[in-house]
Amino acid sequence: MKKVVVLISILLIITAGCGWFKSAQDKVQEAKKDAKENVKESIKEGASGAIDKIFETDEEEAIAKAMEQYEMLKAQGMDMSNGPCLSNEIIPDWVADVAHDPREDIDNLPENQCPAYREGKASHFVELDPDGNFIKAK
Repeated sequence: MKKVVVLISILLIITAGCGWFKSAQDKVQEAKKDAKENVKESIKEGASGAIDKIFETDEEEAIAKAMEQYEMLKAQGMDMSNGPCLSNEIIPDWVADVAHDPREDIDNLPENQCPAYREGKASHFVELDPDGNFIKAK
């Protein structure tokens, strides 16, 4: 009988420990979710310092900002079918452009290219397709 009581006690301790561990895991997951939401909200609000800490490279930052710019302009009703320039300076030395994949003749028209890149004022570009999907960054 004593063995049964000890065994039950051990099982209760293990069960309680598992419950605590699960609770701790849930709290960690919730904290991660909150952190991601805070970062997204900071970006939406234009927190200039926050976005710089998120990305390891200028390319990553330029791609993210190009996608954000695309969404904003699309919501404002901009027609993306002709492959317009989204920004002449999405970040320093980078432009953001819409192009087709595969590339179409309309993408080579000067009015559909970012002047800063065409004129050599920017050295890098991000290209998104007319649906906002990433094509390439260079």
